[in-house]
Amino acid sequence: MNPVREDSATTAGGLLRFAGAAGFFAKGFLYTFVGVLILVTSLLSSSEDESPQGVFKKIQALSAGWGTAILSLLFVGMILYAIWRLFEAATGLGANADDGKLKRFFSHRLSPFISGCVYLSYAAFCIRLLFGLRSANNVCFPSCWRDTAWGTVLLALLGLAFLVAVVTQLVPAVTGNFRKDMRADCMMRWGRLGKSFLVLGRIGFLGRAALFAAVSALFWAYVFWPHKAKSNGSAISESLDQLTATKGGRVILTLIGLMVGCYGAFAALNSYFKRFLGN
Repeated sequence: MNPVREDSATTAGGLLRFAGAAGFFAKGFLYTFVGVLILVTSLLSSSEDESPQGVFKKIQALSAGWGTAILSLLFVGMILYAIWRLFEAATGLGANADDGKLKRFFSHRLSPFISGCVYLSYAAFCIRLLFGLRSANNVCFPSCWRDTAWGTVLLALLGLAFLVAVVTQLVPAVTGNFRKDMRADCMMRWGRLGKSFLVLGRIGFLGRAALFAAVSALFWAYVFWPHKAKSNGSAISESLDQLTATKGGRVILTLIGLMVGCYGAFAALNSYFKRFLGN
């Protein structure tokens, strides 16, 4: 192989590994903060926006310039994570020869592509906040979609999509199949702590499944009972706020907050434990 090309490939691989590791750490920070806001809502009966956008707004409000600094770092982290996910989508990274074509497409092409686009939208939201653009604070989704037939159809499709997402999170929570993506040397080196990391992942995926189930239920409520649905501009926040009406609901919300926080810690630790590009 040409030495120049080999060096270029090595450099590109290193940059992609850095993008993946830094991106996962930023994602972990984001989900940990989401978990904290959910706990604040459930334990203190406070009305919080527990969505990622709500996290960005909370961070922006920090004084002494910390908000701008941290939000800028998160913007970079969202971009890096999106780059990694879009690279996975473009290459089909992680697909096995034994997987069927449909599974390879959905799991290793479509899913990372959608994820990459979502995190690009988060990065765009950060930019709008940093530059004070109005569109960062004026969002009518999903309430404004229920007023038209096409909007209702799209809400139903989103409800279905989040149901599929629930299943995709329950599978690793139950089977622990994400272990194959982790570096065996790191898992062995850390022993029991490595095993605890896997448990953390299972709990975290279960928390994400519960979170997605709540959002899916909200979309279906907009489809079937649009006159009863209320909106505060955030699908995640609104779906979770429904649970604060009863004591049992607040207990469930507390558990979701703890599990989502676990997912945040798990995602951040992926920056160390995860195998990027076969390393």
